[in-house]
Amino acid sequence: MTSHVIVGILAFVCGLACAITGTLVVFEMVDRVNERLPEDRQFSHLWWYPSKQKQLLIEYERLYPNGRLARKWRVLTVLLFAFGLVFAGESTSSLDES
Repeated sequence: MTSHVIVGILAFVCGLACAITGTLVVFEMVDRVNERLPEDRQFSHLWWYPSKQKQLLIEYERLYPNGRLARKWRVLTVLLFAFGLVFAGESTSSLDES
């Protein structure tokens, strides 16, 4: 196995770990926000899209001004994309060697 393949696999696994952890962080934010919202305004754990994610972040930061989950989610998202770029770069590098 070449070093490009190994680095690509590691980047993929790390990105996957960031994605799973980020999902768990979002679920924790939903649970915490839902504790303080009336039932008709609570968030469902299913069917996420960008505007719903943005609204959750706004509500979380309003209800928990010193909360760390929103920042943790943002860091995990940046890391996920960074690992994705490394994976893509290493994947194309290993194809060039073939």
